Amino acid sequence: MAVEDFSVCSDDDGVEYVTFKENPTKTMQGGLNTKRRPVLPKMFATGGARCPVGLFKEFLSRRPPELRETGPFYLPATEKPWYKKQRLGVHSIDQMVKSIVTKTAVASTGIKLTNHSARKTLVKKLRAANVERQSIIQITGHASEQSLQDYAQAPQAHDERS
Repeated sequence: MAVEDFSVCSDDDGVEYVTFKENPTKTMQGGLNTKRRPVLPKMFATGGARCPVGLFKEFLSRRPPELRETGPFYLPATEKPWYKKQRLGVHSIDQMVKSIVTKTAVASTGIKLTNHSARKTLVKKLRAANVERQSIIQITGHASEQSLQDYAQAPQAHDERS
């Protein structure tokens, strides 16, 4: 992901939201010829200390000035000036998620959480709510209905509580 994949916008009522426009990559099924999602995911402002749009803007403000509007989205954290000017790899992100989980009450439950858990839980909840498969594909960015079959397994313990 890159910073330029995200846009901060406002709806007709002036409520801010962030959109994510995923660019095709050579590692995606279909490669660089992959079609974009017909519906862009949106994250709306809620106000308060945990407002996702406010936190997104704060995140951008902590990045090196030359990487606030362009460049890799994930950067390694440092103490000052907050982030290094290099891409954070998928293995580093995986280790970060594991580290976060071990510092929470979830660690003692035996539930395995990964950087893919949120997507998997979302798909299962949408399917349980009888959302049409085509709508789920638009939300999650899956390539086809067939790719949703991986989520047809029995629900895991953390999916029940999420």
